[in-house]
Amino acid sequence: MDDSIRVVEFYEGEERVIESEVASCDANEVVVISDASWTLKNRQTGEIEKSGSCEIDGVTMRCFFGMDITGRFDLEITARVGRETIKQRALVKFI
Repeated sequence: MDDSIRVVEFYEGEERVIESEVASCDANEVVVISDASWTLKNRQTGEIEKSGSCEIDGVTMRCFFGMDITGRFDLEITARVGRETIKQRALVKFI
């Protein structure tokens, strides 16, 4: 993931799927995600509002969630790939 953070907008009450992929810099390396989870942290309070396990399909992780309130939240996806732990983040706005 590059240095810029992805921004995703939801409407209040929507439930949607967010997908994220893991790739290797080495084209010959096979990527195997053994475990992946997500947290949704309120940017204003710092509290974790929701969390769960990701659905894993090859190199793709899927999170399914929604909120009944408006605000800005940090989505953090944590994946185990071999011996490594990889984190990906996005800003989620519920408007």
